[in-house]
Amino acid sequence: SEGEFLRQADCALYGVKASGRGTWKLYDMALYERDQRLGTLERLLIDRKVHPEINIEFQPIFSLATGGVAYAEALARWTSEEIGEVPPSEFIQLAETLGSVGPLNDALLRKAISKFYALPADLSLSFNLSALQINHHGAGDHFLQLLAAEGFPANRIMFEMTETAFLSNLPRAKRELDTLRQAGCLIALD
Repeated sequence: SEGEFLRQADCALYGVKASGRGTWKLYDMALYERDQRLGTLERLLIDRKVHPEINIEFQPIFSLATGGVAYAEALARWTSEEIGEVPPSEFIQLAETLGSVGPLNDALLRKAISKFYALPADLSLSFNLSALQINHHGAGDHFLQLLAAEGFPANRIMFEMTETAFLSNLPRAKRELDTLRQAGCLIALD
């Protein structure tokens, strides 16, 4: 149909834009498979059926002062029943684009907290925040309420985020991060 033809042409156009100027792209089987994968990922993220499939693994963060492990960084790992391994760089960015990163990140933080209690008591939790989330009015209070609901002390968590969190609205991001910092959370820029 004409609609499908235009959609495929649009997909090829984005492929050209990603690979640079002065190139061309044919909508071929590789683009078709990528297009199908993207459609499946979008459907799964929108339906929120992926939340149980995403697991949390911990990576140690060492203290330079003591040489020992100070934090356990929560890393999201998704193995989809439908499409297999999905790297965080793919599904987090897509969730941001779809506007579903808030519920996803909340579910991941709850999951990280529940698994964190099995780790040594002298560790603190490190958790990555989405740049989009921290730029919402009330984001700091939202995370503090989530921590309180889980019974997790604010002074045992370090929220990490990329510097892009500040680019869209610096005053708001600073205000939300100050709310977290005043409650005892540590903030780290990645």
